[in-house]
Amino acid sequence: MTSNENAEDLRGRLAPEEVVLDAMGAYEGLARCAIMRSRGDGLSKTQTDIIIRLSFCGKSSMTSLADDLAVSKEHITRAVNALIERGLVEKHRSTENFRLVKASLTEEGTAMAHTIRMASIERLNERLAKIPPEDREALLEASEQAQAIINKILTA
Repeated sequence: MTSNENAEDLRGRLAPEEVVLDAMGAYEGLARCAIMRSRGDGLSKTQTDIIIRLSFCGKSSMTSLADDLAVSKEHITRAVNALIERGLVEKHRSTENFRLVKASLTEEGTAMAHTIRMASIERLNERLAKIPPEDREALLEASEQAQAIINKILTA
């Protein structure tokens, strides 16, 4: 049985939501591998995750960061404080709710996020170079379609 037949057989046994979730997991696994091999200048995994997350969302509360990265608030606080010491992140206290603290990237943090992103793309390209051109093209087309649909879901 070919891998395509295996995928078809699996797709027939899963609900559409499961197929979507599995695809998201596959994308995340591929991205995580590329990002973790591209960590910036002595950054821990959590620090790298924080920088990448903030590069996508702008500002985020410490609670949201902890929830999104599935670590404790204490762990996030230590990691963010280390990033602040390095000049990569800054904290902002909410004017509406004094207890709410949000983190965001500094200019240096944005530059670090870009460096990590470019190195990750390079690592991803190394892996993609090992598959046939028609598979790379199919992945690109499917990824563009998936991104467009996901953006619609997120803005609905």
